Amino acid sequence: MESASRAWGAVGYWCGIGATALALSGCTTVTQKLFPDPDPVKAEAFYHQGSRYSTGAGVEQDYGLALQSYRDAARYGSVPGAYMVGMTFYTGRGAGVDYTEARRWLLRAAKHDYARAQYQLGRLYIDGKGGNKDAAWGVRWLGMAAYQGHARAQFAYGIAWSQGIGLPVDKVQALSWVLRADKQGLEQAAEVTRALQKRIAPSDRERAKRRAQAALVAKGAYNNRPTLLFVQQRLTEKGYQPGPIDGVMGAKTRAALATFQQDAGVASHGEIDEITLNQLRDLYFWEPLLN
Repeated sequence: MESASRAWGAVGYWCGIGATALALSGCTTVTQKLFPDPDPVKAEAFYHQGSRYSTGAGVEQDYGLALQSYRDAARYGSVPGAYMVGMTFYTGRGAGVDYTEARRWLLRAAKHDYARAQYQLGRLYIDGKGGNKDAAWGVRWLGMAAYQGHARAQFAYGIAWSQGIGLPVDKVQALSWVLRADKQGLEQAAEVTRALQKRIAPSDRERAKRRAQAALVAKGAYNNRPTLLFVQQRLTEKGYQPGPIDGVMGAKTRAALATFQQDAGVASHGEIDEITLNQLRDLYFWEPLLN
């Protein structure tokens, strides 16, 4: 695990996108899932107000007021607003560093498929900051972001496959994900790509290239490959026999999952749901979003 920790240190930086870039990107999705009565107009207004305070665009720069504005944006249903609150606690800019609060707010955005939040949340779980340490669950979040095209998540996901961080070692998978990050111009990816290519056979290099060129399909919260990989990994660790850890819901995986559900005293249907995921993570409570 020491070598895995050193490898993870190689990607120990957060995906630096400033408030201005977020504002210009138009990433101000509002969802009714966050609040029963969201207000898209207020959410947008508070989000852009937070961006202005954060960057000093037309107002005196004030990270504290930026945090307050982002909170208000999230209160009215802004997923990027929740992400920015989480990142404020992650970095300590505008508030003291508080990884527990960062994890809670990032989880809120990550559960609504916000790739930047998924990447940061994954790192917190892998590092054990702000709560329990769970590499497999953290890598699941990295995978969710990677499948959405997040370059740093793709790079980190490749490192995880290469070093066996929360996943079985698979150099072909590792190279394919690092190649995706390299194609997007991520600086560290080129050097790691060359190193991985030296370690595997030419035929495996070709397999990795083909995988890197294939289209990515991001599915729902449970029916996706990163989540299936987590389930298979955790079932294997707990002594069940789901078959190969390949991210495919085959007959063996479904049977092993149904047996685990029965043993855990939850509905035994062989399907993945949030209750089953909590049981697999040894959580016997609902992970809080906000009080």
